[in-house]
Amino acid sequence: MGERRRLAYDIHDTVGYTLTTALVQVEGIRRLLERGDDEGIRKLEALGNLLRIGLGELRQLLRQTEDGPEPDDLPDLEESLRGLMETTRDAAGAETSVVIDAPLRRLSVAQKKMIYYTVLEGLTNGLRHGESTRFELSLTVRESVLVMELANNGKPMACTGSGSGVGLSGMLARIASVGGSLEIKPGAEKGVRLRVRIPMADEQRDAIAASQEGEV
Repeated sequence: MGERRRLAYDIHDTVGYTLTTALVQVEGIRRLLERGDDEGIRKLEALGNLLRIGLGELRQLLRQTEDGPEPDDLPDLEESLRGLMETTRDAAGAETSVVIDAPLRRLSVAQKKMIYYTVLEGLTNGLRHGESTRFELSLTVRESVLVMELANNGKPMACTGSGSGVGLSGMLARIASVGGSLEIKPGAEKGVRLRVRIPMADEQRDAIAASQEGEV
């Protein structure tokens, strides 16, 4: 995937998530203020924080150039993912849960960014199109394959993975760039479940095995 296209996808996902979450929050604030509920003031402060974070991420993306290696701006992927889910909970009022049982520090820069932006796009679609109120994120390793799942309780997703939208096209391109695969299926009861599988490289498998032996 070319650098310009990667940046375009990153900007699309970052701005899309920030604005979608902000719109959800604005509607909630409007209802609170109409009732004279002081909680609306606290929500306004949270909205301001969300927009500042989004603006900072956008500026960081715009500073990137085509020269040099892709920067690792996600050194602690687990912390970034947990922060993203907390922001979704606080800003959009959605219930969230996170289960991470995978050595994320062993991943390459491209693998980490793919996971982060796939989750970002999944949250955006769940809020914008699915009107979801609950998200469940899990990352595990199964037989030398990293498996990431993001499930929501929103409306069924009409898309089957053809890549017709910009967000989905970017998701598919990122996943393909690291040799991964994507499944989009209905949830167990309702909603949508995204499942991404990423094969681990030999050196990653060896490092994981060594770390697991050291824990015994």
